[in-house]
This record gives sequence, C-alpha cells and structure tokens, in this order.
Amino acid sequence: MPLVQFPSTVWEDIENLKSENAAVVKQAMESLLKRYEYPIEQYFKIRFRNHPLLKNEIDSIKNQTLADLSVGKGAEHLRSMTSESTPSFRAWLLKRIKWAAQSVERTLYARQSSHIHGAASLNELQANQDSIADEADTAYDRAFVESTLREVDRRLKARCDHPQYFDILKPYVRSDSTVPYADLCAQTGLRKEQLYGIVHKFRELWKVLLREIVLETVGSPSEVERELLELMRQCL
Repeated sequence: MPLVQFPSTVWEDIENLKSENAAVVKQAMESLLKRYEYPIEQYFKIRFRNHPLLKNEIDSIKNQTLADLSVGKGAEHLRSMTSESTPSFRAWLLKRIKWAAQSVERTLYARQSSHIHGAASLNELQANQDSIADEADTAYDRAFVESTLREVDRRLKARCDHPQYFDILKPYVRSDSTVPYADLCAQTGLRKEQLYGIVHKFRELWKVLLREIVLETVGSPSEVERELLELMRQCL
C-alpha cells in the first residue's frame, strides 16, 4: 500500500494563512482552494447572478474571501474555539462567505440607491436578493458535498492496493453499477471473485476515508456522525 501522508486539517490551513512565511501562506491557500473552491464559486455564482458586474469579479471575491478567513471575526472565533463549541467547517465557511457577499452587496446597493426611487423599490430589490441567497445556500451545500466526495475518491485512488483498477471500478464503490461484472472481467483480465474482493476493499477504505475527511472539518470525533448525517441530508 502507498505510504500514507496525513493531510492537515482545514483549521490548520486557516491558521497558516496568518503566517509571516509566504510559502506557508501560499501552501495553505492552495490547499483551501483545491478542496473548497468549487462550493465557494457555486455560492457566489448564484448569489450574484443578477449583478453582471459582480459575475465578472467572482474569482477575485472568492480569493479575497479565502484570504480573509483568518482575520476579523473569523480569527476571533478561531482563537476562542474549543472542541465543544467548534462548528463544522462547512457551516463556518458558509457564514464567512455570507459576510463577504453581504459586504459586496452593501457597496453595490449604495451605488444603486441613487438610481432607485422609493423605499418600495429598494425593499423589492432586497427581497429578491434574499430569495437568491437561499438558493445560494443550497447550491453551496450540494457543492460542498460533491467536493468532499471528490476528495474521498482522490485519496482512495492514492491509498488503495489496486490503483490501476480504480477508474474502472469507481462506479461500484458508492453503489452497484449497471455494468455487468462479466464485462469488467474482460477489461481487467481478472476473475469475478477477484473483482468482488477488490470492490469490497475499495468500499471499506472509502468509508474510512470519508470519516477521516469529515473529522478534519469538525471540532472532535464525537461530531463526525452528526456531520455525516448532515452531508447525507444535503444529497436528498
């Protein structure tokens, strides 16, 4: 089996954003972007879809949001965390993204207010944006789950005993594929019993890795089950 290298938790990456070492900051930012760029991007795409100017600024807003994770209220919360009070990173990140979006929108509304006449028009604009914000929350949660599952698959391929068969057998890991095992035998040159054994090992390791990844995003092992249930709920 390949040498296991345990990754840092997301909280450690956030702490490293405050480092005076530019290389450490760069590595932390790259780690966060690799795992969470997709859900952040999906949130902003929905939230700002009615603002053409902001749609063109999503990359810069996304990068600035990540850079700001270790400052302001987020840093205060991080310093005061205990294993009992720490929220999941999923919920914590969503709160920080919302702060960033609201800040951008306040600036935008200030510019637009001189062109919008009457409180009713302003209220209508705000109500419409509130509805979009709910859609953005849902898009974020689903994208977060997808990013988590991608990371599980990535680690599984890197740490399994038979990585050469991973891409072929991947559809069987999360559920039973419609591809007959007889066809897989022809593709791999393995007997059906051998394929059953490899798929079983993949599934068992997949479950271990999912828990490992979730543990990196919560405050303590006791919170893993609750976060797993929440992730499953987002898939429904």
